[in-house]
Amino acid sequence: VITTDFGTITVPVTLTVLAASNIIPVNPRMVAQWEDAVGVGISWDYYNTGNPQGYKFGVPDALIVELSQTTTVFIACEASQVTDCSNYLTGIGANMGNCKFINFPTNTYWARDWGPWHIFHGDSRGREMSLVDFAYNRPRPLDDAAAGYINDYLEANYPTNYDNRVFNAPIIHTGGNIMTDGNGAAMSTNLVRDDNDGEPVNTGTPTPWYNYTEAQIAAVMHDFLGIDNYMIFQDPDTDLNTIVDHMDCWCKLLDVDIVMIQRVPESSSEYQLTENAVTDWATRASSYGEHFPYRVHRVDEVPEVTNYANSFIHNRKIYIPAYGGNYASLDAAAIAAYQTAMPQYEVQGYMAKPSDPWLSSDALHCRINTIWDAQMVHIWHHPLWGSVPPATDVILPIEITSFNALDADSTYVTYQIYDADTGTWGAWVDVPLSMIDPANPTGYWQNLGSNDYTMTIPGVNLAVGDSIHYAIIANDIYDNEHWLRLNRRQDPFVLDVRATQTLNVLSQDEDGNPITGYTIYRNGLDTGEETGHTFTNNAPGQLAGTYSLSSPPPGYEWEQTTIYVSASDFNQNNNYTVTIIFKLRPVQTPVELSSFTASFTVDNYVSLTWVTQSETGVLGFYILRNTQDDLAHAAVISPLVP
Repeated sequence: VITTDFGTITVPVTLTVLAASNIIPVNPRMVAQWEDAVGVGISWDYYNTGNPQGYKFGVPDALIVELSQTTTVFIACEASQVTDCSNYLTGIGANMGNCKFINFPTNTYWARDWGPWHIFHGDSRGREMSLVDFAYNRPRPLDDAAAGYINDYLEANYPTNYDNRVFNAPIIHTGGNIMTDGNGAAMSTNLVRDDNDGEPVNTGTPTPWYNYTEAQIAAVMHDFLGIDNYMIFQDPDTDLNTIVDHMDCWCKLLDVDIVMIQRVPESSSEYQLTENAVTDWATRASSYGEHFPYRVHRVDEVPEVTNYANSFIHNRKIYIPAYGGNYASLDAAAIAAYQTAMPQYEVQGYMAKPSDPWLSSDALHCRINTIWDAQMVHIWHHPLWGSVPPATDVILPIEITSFNALDADSTYVTYQIYDADTGTWGAWVDVPLSMIDPANPTGYWQNLGSNDYTMTIPGVNLAVGDSIHYAIIANDIYDNEHWLRLNRRQDPFVLDVRATQTLNVLSQDEDGNPITGYTIYRNGLDTGEETGHTFTNNAPGQLAGTYSLSSPPPGYEWEQTTIYVSASDFNQNNNYTVTIIFKLRPVQTPVELSSFTASFTVDNYVSLTWVTQSETGVLGFYILRNTQDDLAHAAVISPLVP
C-alpha cells in the first residue's frame, strides 16, 4: 500500500519464500554421480514446451519399474496429480513401496538440468550434506524453484546428517553441463562462459545476469562446490551449438581418471572437434596428480541420432540409452564399451518411449537425477606413483570420511605382490583397519587424527623388479561402502620396486676444473640446488628432463646451453652424470637491426624477418627462444643463419 497526495494505491506483490542461504559453505565437496545414493529423481510433468502432450514421464516405463525394484524413485509431482500418477505407476508394475512423491509442479521433465547439486561441507568427521542451487539457464520458473521443495522434503524425511540450508551459487548454469569426480575437479563446456558473460545464450533466462571472467566463474565453483580444478572444454557437437552445448551430450566421467567420449565418423562435422577434445582430456592430469592423466574410452555414435555418452550411473549400475532396429548392433557395442571401461559395474540399455524418443541432445541422463546418501562413506587417496626402493616400507596416506562409525574389519587395504624371482603374483592380502600392530607381517594401520590414516605395507621382502598392486575399501557399520578405484582389484594402483637412481649435475671449465655456485634448472624451473648436486629417485622418469644452469660470468658461455636426460639413460647404470662446460666466449660483433618482425604462416610456423644496418664481418645469426624473462634460460634453437 502506497499513500500519496492523490490517495492510496494498492500494489499487488507475489513473493515465493523458500528455505535458502546466501552464505558460502565451509570446505564444500561436490558429490560425484557414482557415489552412494538413496534414490533417483524424475518428473511427472505436463510437457508444455512446444506441443503439450499431457502429464507423463520422460523416462521409459521399463526403466522406472527396474529402478523401483532396487532403489527409491522420487517423483516431482504437483499435489493434484498424485492420484493419476500413482495409478499410472501401478499400471506399469512399479513397486509403489519405493515410489515417493515430492509435491511441486515443473515446466519440463529434464530433472538433470534443473535439479540442485549436492555437497558435503563442514569440518566434522562425517560432515553434512546440503543442496546448492544455481540460476537455471532457461526461462522456466517452476523448474528453477525445485531446490526449495526438494530441500524441504529431505529435511522432513531424511534428516540424519542433512543440513537444510540451500546454498545459492551466483551463477547461471545447468546440471547437464557439469561433471565432477567428487574430489575437487569438475568439467563444463564453453557454455558456462557464454551464459555468464553478461548476456546468456538463452536471453529469456531470468535476471540477474552475471558478467564474469573465467577466473570469476572458477571462484564461484570453488566457493560453493569445492572445485579446485574447473576445466572448461570446447563443445564439439556442432549441431547443438547455441542450443544445448552440454558435457553430457558427448562425454561421461566414469571414475576419477576414466572418461568415455563419443567417436563419430571422419565424415562428420564433429569429427575433428571431438578428436581435439580427446587429446585435451588425455593430456590433462586427473585429481590423482600429474602422473595420472585421464584414461579415455570411446563409444561409437551416429551424429544427430544416438547419444550413448548420455548415460546415468546409480549405485554400481550404468544405464545407457538404446535405440534398437537398425542401431541394435551399435547398442550392443555401446554396452560392451562401458563394460570394458567399468567391469565392476552392471550396464543396461533402455529404449525410449515412442512419444519421447532419445535425441542426440536429450537422452537418459538429461531426464533423471539423483538424491545422494547423507551417510555415505568417502575415501580419498593421493596414490603413490612410479617406484619405491627395495626393502623399504610402503606408506599409503588415506582419508576416510564417514558419518557413522567405520567397520574396522571390513575397511581394509587389499594388495598383492609380484615376485620378480619366481615370475609369479602372490595372493591378494587384506589388511583391515583393526590391524594396528606394527609387528604384523602383512601390514598395519595408524590413525593420524580425525579422518586421516596411513596404512603400511612392510617392505622387508620387496626386491628390485617386484611390483605392488593395491586398492582401498571402506565400510561403515551399516554397510555403506566405497572402493578406490571403483573397479576394485581389476583396476588397482600400481607400484614398481626399483633401485635408487642418482643423477649428478656438474659443471667445469674447458680444462676440466670443477666449477660450483651455479643454479640448476630442470625444464626451466629452479630446482633450488647448485652444480655439484646429486638428485635421487626410484623412478627414472622423475629425474628425466632438460637441465640448464644460471648465467656464467661475463666473457664466458656454456658450451651446451641445455642437456636432456631421459629415463633410458639409467637402463645400464643407476648412477648417471651430466656435465655442463663453459668456455671463453668468442668476440661478438654488435649488430643494430633496422627492423624485426615475427608472424605465423598459414601452416602454423613462425616466420622471423629482420634487416640489419651496414655492419661488416658478420658471419651470421643464432635464434634463441626463451620462456622466462631473462637470457639465462634462453636456448639456441637454430643453426648459424648467414
